[in-house]
Amino acid sequence: MPYLSGRLLPAIAILATLAQLASPPPCLAGEEWGIKVTLSNYYPVVEQGGSTTITVTVTHEGGPPSWHAELSLSPPLPPRGVTVSFSPAQGLIPSPGATLTSTMTISAGEDVEPGVYYLNITAYAHWGEEGYGGAARTWRYWYYVAIPLTVRPRGLPDLAVLNMTYRPPSPRAGDEVVIEALVANLGERDAGPFLVEFTLNDTVIHAELLPGLAAGGTARVSAAWRAVEGTYMLRCVVDPDDRVEEQGYYGGEENNALAALLRVAKPGFRLVIEPSSRTVRRGESAEFRVYGESLGGFRGYVRLRARALEGGAKLELKLSRDRILVEPRAGMTVAEEEYALLRAETFNDARLGNYTLVVEGEAGGIKAEASCRLEVVSVSIDEVKAFYKLDSFFLAGLNSLLPPGSRLPPNRYYVKASGEVERVEFVVNGRASPGVMEGEHYVSPEYDMSEVSTPLTIRVYGRQGDRVEKTVETHVLPTPLWLRALIAYATSSGALELKVEPGAKFDNVWVLEAGVKLPKEPLEGRADLSWLPIIGGVYGFEAGFQGSTALRSDRVARLMGSGSLKLTVASREAGISITVVGYVVIADTVHLSLLKVDILGYADIPILKVKHMLDLGLFGEIGVDFGLGVYGNMAMSLNATEASSGGDVLEGIRWVEGRGSATLGGRPWGKAALLLSIIVEGDASITVVIFVPRP
Repeated sequence: MPYLSGRLLPAIAILATLAQLASPPPCLAGEEWGIKVTLSNYYPVVEQGGSTTITVTVTHEGGPPSWHAELSLSPPLPPRGVTVSFSPAQGLIPSPGATLTSTMTISAGEDVEPGVYYLNITAYAHWGEEGYGGAARTWRYWYYVAIPLTVRPRGLPDLAVLNMTYRPPSPRAGDEVVIEALVANLGERDAGPFLVEFTLNDTVIHAELLPGLAAGGTARVSAAWRAVEGTYMLRCVVDPDDRVEEQGYYGGEENNALAALLRVAKPGFRLVIEPSSRTVRRGESAEFRVYGESLGGFRGYVRLRARALEGGAKLELKLSRDRILVEPRAGMTVAEEEYALLRAETFNDARLGNYTLVVEGEAGGIKAEASCRLEVVSVSIDEVKAFYKLDSFFLAGLNSLLPPGSRLPPNRYYVKASGEVERVEFVVNGRASPGVMEGEHYVSPEYDMSEVSTPLTIRVYGRQGDRVEKTVETHVLPTPLWLRALIAYATSSGALELKVEPGAKFDNVWVLEAGVKLPKEPLEGRADLSWLPIIGGVYGFEAGFQGSTALRSDRVARLMGSGSLKLTVASREAGISITVVGYVVIADTVHLSLLKVDILGYADIPILKVKHMLDLGLFGEIGVDFGLGVYGNMAMSLNATEASSGGDVLEGIRWVEGRGSATLGGRPWGKAALLLSIIVEGDASITVVIFVPRP
């Protein structure tokens, strides 16, 4: 703060006060005074019809106890249509170091000529107080800041780099690093041709010229680089040579680049142990496979050493070879010298529980290690069998559809366990049940497989608190609607049979056979109305359809059927025959994969017959013997295939033919061919073939 001596004569004080109009008051040596103005943006850009804001900060740098600051624009002023306001436009700065913050709003009208204009921002600070002997002291300070204002045409492009990635995420020397960037035009106008560059430590590694980018559009640009060990600053720059005039702050250039730190390690290797864990009964052994994966093009032999992480473990670890070859591989096949077998042998008195086995590898100072888990238990599951084959499938809710005497017999599981076995549990549908010892097997309760909704979990407990588990899939599949309907119909008509083959203790197969007859009894009728004039003749009909399906739990199925309809009208006949063949796929679901329907039809319709002969005696006969008839034949084949893998053909029908498919009524259908033959009796015949066109 300026220091004024209290001993100055009043006249001198008056002269000093007058001098403050043009110069600052006396201060202590080295002390700053006045105000300072800083801006958040020294290069504002505004579009025609738009506006932008800048934060103006006025700081008390010294002098009087406080400053009263006022903000305004000084001449030369911007052109008409450019307005500048401050909020607040004035205020008190109470003490040195304190600030006054104001928001400066710059607006440009639609008719302002694009170009660069200058804004002269003026901060005027003043402070007055009564001095010694009644003389007034006044401090005044002006601070000027001149900045360029760029007015741009409305609706310019704005190119930006939205994101940038590279893979692999942790590259090593020799790896091919693929870099990808997503660039966008965030502006309101299409951009013309521009460059996109990738640089490493300011060295261009890839440059690509894009032909342009529509407003709101995006484009992906990629580059490949063979990695070299080191640390790099990776940058993607769009429009590095400013070919495209852009909108926004700094002309839109502030979002034209994106950077990331890229570290490239030297080549190395990674060890892999498969499987990652094994369970073994105490006194027995387990094997793991150890191999290496090249990182960054590493090639060489790696020396191996195995150890148990737990000290004093009663295990013996042996490697089939003490070194393996590690090199880049094009495929997944691992040659014999590229892997080693790790054999873990447990002693009879080994502690029960989990052990961590570590394999260390070293090559030329490069080290790596991998680990796996070995669980030592006192029991083991040696065999699992069941009344039905273990890979059999079952239908959910099947028994609820069948009459009591035809239901699927229950399933039972048989487990052979060895060691210090205390008990065996079977867990199905979240409920645990104890196994019962029968001979050499622990036997589960009987399960209605149509009500099972979870896999079977077998748990064998040892006397020392250890336990082993095994999961067995139960393969209970949903029963599709078409099969439910078929079973219900066959049950009501008494044409359903469910049997078990061969009926042994283990590994049986269930077989479901169902028959369908529509109607249950053949429909037929016949009437001789030959006595009627004109339309007289024989009238009648015959109709019937029968089909069958068979499902086996070993995933074999068939579906077939046939039917016919014959009409006789005035001794004229017409009819159709239908053959149906279905292919059922049993995987994760039971569904019709293909349904083929063949329809054959015929018609025998005589229209006109004229015969008039005149006997000429010795000269023979002369006359007309003429007949006209229409004989129709129709052949139609419809093939329906599942709409997608695992979907039922009746739930998503797609009718197709051998050469493609067409759409009718929102569903794809095949092509039907109608052959119509018109035959004129005598020496001439006409055949007309009509094909129903694709929709």
